Amino acid sequence: MKKTKNPVARHARTFNKATVMTDRKKREKAGYTKHKNAHENVDRATKERDKARLTLKHAKQRHTLSVNQEKEKERVRYEEVEQVTESQVLSNKKKELSPKMFGDVKYLNPAQRKELDKAAKAAVKADREAKKAAPKKVTKTSKGKVHTGSGDPADRNLIMQLRKAQDALSPEKFDILVSPTGKTVNLPKSQIDALLKKHDGLGKPVDKRKFKIMLTKALRAKAK
Repeated sequence: MKKTKNPVARHARTFNKATVMTDRKKREKAGYTKHKNAHENVDRATKERDKARLTLKHAKQRHTLSVNQEKEKERVRYEEVEQVTESQVLSNKKKELSPKMFGDVKYLNPAQRKELDKAAKAAVKADREAKKAAPKKVTKTSKGKVHTGSGDPADRNLIMQLRKAQDALSPEKFDILVSPTGKTVNLPKSQIDALLKKHDGLGKPVDKRKFKIMLTKALRAKAK
């Protein structure tokens, strides 16, 4: 090849090559690629993600199965307790009916036992139906609403009891009911005033509820 003295023509093939422009938007959407075999990394990551999802799915299935098993155990345990309670009720009813039906007989024959079982079951069923059909005690609450149950709920509310005691003129000490079992605690009027002042000083209902719970626990520890 003959060399030319023209420097432009001499270096034209080196510097005047065709340039293929890259699509910048496409490259930005693709993101950063560290390695040339990026597709293999993507496939591996996809497989690991699918494996993790499958593992999580299996874990959820195992958890659901264990929860269902626990529920079934709880149901069986509850049925056993119900059966024991039922057998106790029946045995008590048999003891009650046996002297009335057969007198002072120490041992009963199979026919008498069968008759006693039948009568005891009928008596237990009749007692339950009578209890369901019995009218419940209906009272009105402090707000005038009808309440079905054992007395006015306001009478069992600790803060309401303290307010009633505070409004009373006498005596100097009051019995406050602090437990559903009937436990009471005797409080002087000065302490009742201090407790209600503390309660009314709280702004948020949540704080008042927490104070009431703490006060109930403290008074139950002192209760008779």
